[in-house]
Amino acid sequence: MNADPKDLPEAVNIPELSYKEVIEMAYYGAQVIHPKTIKPLQNKNIPLNVKNFLDVQLPGTVITSKNPHHLPQLLYISATRY
Repeated sequence: MNADPKDLPEAVNIPELSYKEVIEMAYYGAQVIHPKTIKPLQNKNIPLNVKNFLDVQLPGTVITSKNPHHLPQLLYISATRY
């Protein structure tokens, strides 16, 4: 997703991302996938399907070596919760 739907209800699914983009997102704070998880998959060109484990019927994101076109704007929100 382009944002955490708990923080931004307008968040949209990103159907496809490249390994490079996912590593960069993780570096800048995305917490769904650790960058060290992606590198071995990238080295062997193994695609990763990321799905919502609470509702597997929802569309997920496929992470591959391809560079997708027309990505939605990624949103980063930082806040301190009390």
